[in-house]
Amino acid sequence: MAVKIAFDYSCAMEGVIGAQHGLTESMLGGLEEHARQVNSQIRKLRDEGVIGFYDLANIEKRAAELDEIAAMGESIARRFANFVVLGIGGSALGPICVQRALKHLYYNLLDRQARGDRPRIFVLDNIDPELLADLLDVADPAETCFNVITKSGNTAETMSQFMAFYD
Repeated sequence: MAVKIAFDYSCAMEGVIGAQHGLTESMLGGLEEHARQVNSQIRKLRDEGVIGFYDLANIEKRAAELDEIAAMGESIARRFANFVVLGIGGSALGPICVQRALKHLYYNLLDRQARGDRPRIFVLDNIDPELLADLLDVADPAETCFNVITKSGNTAETMSQFMAFYD
């Protein structure tokens, strides 16, 4: 079911906030057609499987995949004391935001039982040698699952992080 989104820009118009910063009708002319074209391009990319994030919330369509992900998560939780995300930019910010939103603010300082028998979570968001070395002071690599996240698959900083821990 398609949901229409309405955007009320009336308070951004020139008549409301002035000529210096306000939008004019001529600025808005043609945007509707441009929006249709962009929407069409996005739908085409979605249909071709190029962008899959649209279906992430479709639980029925992705049930088998979600079951597989949950099983992998349980396996990681049983096998490892630490879970480390290696990533830069959004590949690090996403996990940081989710952890802060869903976990205790000082989650890693809680004992394992208080963490629900789950590993500690660390997100390394840059290639600072001190950051990487300090992780080794608190997380034994043999007890750590390293999760490499990179959209392109060849982000230099993320690959540098990976190589620092790869043995």
